[in-house]
Amino acid sequence: NVSRAGQVMKYQYAKDLEHRDNTFNTFVTNETDHLVETNDSDSIFKGLNRIAATAYAVYGHIYGKDKIDALVKEKSTAMVNSVLKNLTASGNASDFDKATAILGDVSPWVDDSELAPMRHMLLQRKHDNGLIERAKEAARLYPNDPKKRAEYIRKGATRTVYSGKSNTGNQVVDWYIDAAHEFGVNPRIYLSSGMRETGGDTIEGMHMADGGGFAQITVDRRALTERIDVACFAKTHGTDHGAPSIISFYPIPQEVRTYRPDGKIASIDYANPNALYCDPALALPRRWKDTYTYAASGTLLGFTRSYNGKEAASFTPTGDRILERNPDGTARRAIRVTYTTRRTGDPLQPLELTYTDDGTPFDVK
Repeated sequence: NVSRAGQVMKYQYAKDLEHRDNTFNTFVTNETDHLVETNDSDSIFKGLNRIAATAYAVYGHIYGKDKIDALVKEKSTAMVNSVLKNLTASGNASDFDKATAILGDVSPWVDDSELAPMRHMLLQRKHDNGLIERAKEAARLYPNDPKKRAEYIRKGATRTVYSGKSNTGNQVVDWYIDAAHEFGVNPRIYLSSGMRETGGDTIEGMHMADGGGFAQITVDRRALTERIDVACFAKTHGTDHGAPSIISFYPIPQEVRTYRPDGKIASIDYANPNALYCDPALALPRRWKDTYTYAASGTLLGFTRSYNGKEAASFTPTGDRILERNPDGTARRAIRVTYTTRRTGDPLQPLELTYTDDGTPFDVK
């Protein structure tokens, strides 16, 4: 009898929980549908508060606070994502600006990592629109000088945050500015190095999820002519910043790079045409030049390797050596290569980098 009663109670609990789940999920669905159908993104914060209130009303007597809060965050994230997708579907610049503002304000209610694709799309749109306006301004300023127009656009492609105090409206940016002041680093130099969230496009996109996160430092390789050392600080839950770590960017002196007008790499001459020294422990000498080929859309098609101006081999975008081509010029058969070292015959010279075929040929898909 005790066993049977226990089974009955377990069944009743499961049915009660199923009913509560259905009630809560239906409420969240209806709330989301209402905001989407009415295109009422301004009421999204009312919806977030209603989800939290309903969750505590439904689960308050059976779940603990942590579990309820996690459930609320999950449902709130899904609702915000649906509302912002609907808002940006219009394609209007004002709606994109509103979505960007909402995304920054809802952070306490949602799982930021789940909204990373939305954040990336909004930042990319903002970045692209900024470049379009920059291009228009360049055409007005330099109507007959394409080089100056290109330089003007390139200089404006990475925006620098200038701030005399940590009140930029972005908490993570504020942390970096505070850290720079604390250790006597000029915040303008520190931020203009291009610190951004991975997948972001501007300094304004710097973001860190609750409990920590990561960032990416991007340096324009075209303008890099000497080593750059960047001090990086860790912000703890306290008020202090950790001692700086150093990230160094070092352009290999032996390389001579050229770029296309759109900023993509055109060629890299590794043969050290300027006869500059580089520690072989950092980069072994090599004797070739790689020239890159792109489709009209900008997609990399592959690269050609030459020695002393004479073409020696062609490679796929992933670095496999092309053995046969299709009638349209695309790769049909290829083989993977392995890079290794070889001696030059001169005991006073360092080892050189070379490559050999590795494995068996395969069909390129």
